[in-house]
Amino acid sequence: MDNATAQLRPAADEGAPAHPSAHLLDGKVALITGAGRGIGAAAAEVFAREGAAVVLTARTESQLADVTERVRAAGGVADHVVCDLADGDTVRAAVDRVVQLHGRLDVAIDNGAVPQRPGPFDRMPDEALDHVYQVNFRGQWIAMAAEVAACARGAGRGRS
Repeated sequence: MDNATAQLRPAADEGAPAHPSAHLLDGKVALITGAGRGIGAAAAEVFAREGAAVVLTARTESQLADVTERVRAAGGVADHVVCDLADGDTVRAAVDRVVQLHGRLDVAIDNGAVPQRPGPFDRMPDEALDHVYQVNFRGQWIAMAAEVAACARGAGRGRS
């Protein structure tokens, strides 16, 4: 690093938290699908650290409970709802639960998905293709439609 670059960077503060917050999402309400692990869980932690109240969804209750507890332990506001993107009723119920808990929805991260089974494309069984479609396209579509409607009802605060 050259001297000019070093002068632009603030000095490290050993007493500062490992992940300082700019409070970019203070007062916002976020729904995150696929939040039981991986990118969804990391997004939940970052959004909460930035001030958003987060509602997490996934199919696995134990994973959701773990992430919810981590967010709360770090001082964030978090709740979770078990939801299967292949089941439109649970998707809509999850969005409704966000509005019940917080009165509105401002942000949605539609992260939940299922992978295509590894192997040659021409050997993918019809049932596997149907499941990928059901979750990764239809489930996402239903989630976005419910989320946009919830955002619109929340005084137009959200963006699609």
